[in-house]
Amino acid sequence: MNNLLNKQIIILGIGFLGGYVLNTLKINGVSSEGTNYQNISNSIKLNAVNIEEVEKYLISVKPETVINCVGIGDIDFLEKNPTIAYKINSDSAKNIAKICNKLGIYMIHISTDSVFDGQTGMYKENNKVNPLNIYTKSKALAENYVQDNAKNSVIVRTNFYGFDKKNKWFFNWIINSLSLGKKITGFTDLIFNPLEISNLSNLLIELTTIKHEGILHLSSNDFLSKYDFIMKVASVFNFDKNLIIKGNSSFPVKRPKNTTLDNSISKRILKTPITPLDLCLKNIKLNFF
Repeated sequence: MNNLLNKQIIILGIGFLGGYVLNTLKINGVSSEGTNYQNISNSIKLNAVNIEEVEKYLISVKPETVINCVGIGDIDFLEKNPTIAYKINSDSAKNIAKICNKLGIYMIHISTDSVFDGQTGMYKENNKVNPLNIYTKSKALAENYVQDNAKNSVIVRTNFYGFDKKNKWFFNWIINSLSLGKKITGFTDLIFNPLEISNLSNLLIELTTIKHEGILHLSSNDFLSKYDFIMKVASVFNFDKNLIIKGNSSFPVKRPKNTTLDNSISKRILKTPITPLDLCLKNIKLNFF
């Protein structure tokens, strides 16, 4: 990261992923700052839906790169509140893209593997999206806004997991449930190839140095069902595998079944290695447990 030491990188939206990226940058001495719409520690308060506020802030800090992690992903909530979905996930992306383009800032926009309908899997960057719910429709619209308004930008589609210190998200739910001896259902019909969050953070940071443009899929080489993923976690953490029940997914809001992404382009242009799932899980256990 030596080539980043004299450059300013801004993370918009300090949530789970944004916080990891910011922390990685700061540990390595890279000039960086994060924003959040709430008053939280170690971040600047910013309403990304307000384009004047975004412009004023980015003019004041003059970053070379902006990584846009602004968004809300509560699928069931957003299905009932589409105005909020499009305001936070879509409109903020449009505002950020316009200002980045105006100020000559490279923009990395975080999207999702779920913009596809999940009928085939192994989606390439140029495959047509077909979002199934309000959340993914808002994310697909955000992609269009970024493409239309920011010339020097990349849209990153991805899926990630990892240990969350705030004790949220899928991985923590698995650990918490199995450690308490609770039975959980692992869906065999939901297939994905997620990246461990610190691995994804390093890939994103490398992207700031090469400034790839267009759309890029960042995903792991491990293709597996949610059931198989939970079984892997149980194996590494020595949990009782009898607690894990096979099942098929059933949600009130429609979700794609197979969201696996083809990562061949990213492996060609990025030097950061993709860490295998087993090693990632062992590292999480070593570092957090």
